[in-house]
Amino acid sequence: MPEALAHQPFGVFAEDHRTRHLRRLIRLGLSRGRVTKWIRKCWLAAHGPIVDASVRGLRYRFDLRDNVTDNKVLLSSREYDRAEVRALAATAAGGLFVDVGANTGYYTLRLLHGGAARALAVEPNPPTLARLRFNIAANGMADRVTIIPHGVGPEGELEFFQPAALGSASFVRPPGEAASIRVRTRPLLALLAEAGADAVASLKIDVEGFEDRVMLPFLAQAPARLLPQTVVIEICNADNWQADLLDQFARRGYRVLQRTRGNLILRRE
Repeated sequence: MPEALAHQPFGVFAEDHRTRHLRRLIRLGLSRGRVTKWIRKCWLAAHGPIVDASVRGLRYRFDLRDNVTDNKVLLSSREYDRAEVRALAATAAGGLFVDVGANTGYYTLRLLHGGAARALAVEPNPPTLARLRFNIAANGMADRVTIIPHGVGPEGELEFFQPAALGSASFVRPPGEAASIRVRTRPLLALLAEAGADAVASLKIDVEGFEDRVMLPFLAQAPARLLPQTVVIEICNADNWQADLLDQFARRGYRVLQRTRGNLILRRE
């Protein structure tokens, strides 16, 4: 979705009669596997890729061309990352949720909707950032979210790679060619201090294989009051980790609560 579309009010790209039968299939629980792919093909032909829709009580502007999460949230009958969201929500009520690699805001919105008092959403990719801001504003949550338009890592600046799929953007060089920009990076502990955080209830991190370089310094230096009770960490790209991140989590009192298809859910005793 071009960044300029973020200035169009929510509802401009609303669903209509052309997609009503597809939404019915989704609500009936039939959109799984190959059926989901068929529904996506029909949706693109009938409506186009940009959609303003409410899903489970929250408003989103989706772009089905360039974001895997958008496709899963809108078109799948399964509640996207249900176990992860529920585990984070269990300890986030009334507290601060930190979303490192916020993408277009799915986790941030779900946690605020589920009881977190406020959120810190970190997203350095400019086109993704524009859509994150739009979704937060569309739900009237701007006063509860601090958006950090930087990367998390060592103090300074790093090359940030931007493949066509927005959710795959990363500080880790991908195979093949990809556009890149220079992005400011700051340690997580510094970002929390600047945001005035005195405690973190829950944290999600999904930064495409850069998780160790974000979390190892934090786990080594953070006082106990800033250690989140629940952490969801993506492990799909753990082959890119340069150190044993899970051992450091264990040293700070975390155990694996659950392993899902793409993430680990950790809980601090």
